[in-house]
Amino acid sequence: MQGRDLTLDDLENVGILLLAMHEESQVSHYPPAIERGLYILAKLIVDPEVLTYGAFNSEDKLVGAFIAEVTTHPFIEYNVAKDLFFYVDKSARGSRAALILLNAWDNWFKEISADMSMIEISAGVNNDVVDRMLSKRGYERAGTLMFKESV
Repeated sequence: MQGRDLTLDDLENVGILLLAMHEESQVSHYPPAIERGLYILAKLIVDPEVLTYGAFNSEDKLVGAFIAEVTTHPFIEYNVAKDLFFYVDKSARGSRAALILLNAWDNWFKEISADMSMIEISAGVNNDVVDRMLSKRGYERAGTLMFKESV
């Protein structure tokens, strides 16, 4: 298992991960917007201020990705690094994939001098496992994200 920055050559495989995450998520009953997602990802992958990092297995197959940006809080003077996408394929869970991605994330947000990092655990995919993993890395819960669909 190894990690590296994503390139436009990886775009199709990131799209496959997006679809896999969508299928597992609590919003899987909504249609995926894959064309829009790939358009946005193509812009993010070439942006030097955005982290786009992948975990690849021994056959060089993309099995996980972490995409993040840094933003300035609208009401407080600090920069926060925020994840946009963090997912590891079922086939690679229990491997080093998530650790490779989280190490890249930790290094990146320190490199860019973000004041803090924030990871949103909201897709409904192994939330308890991700929560434990992040807690072991020093992350603390900072609130609750609530969902309610209009009926």
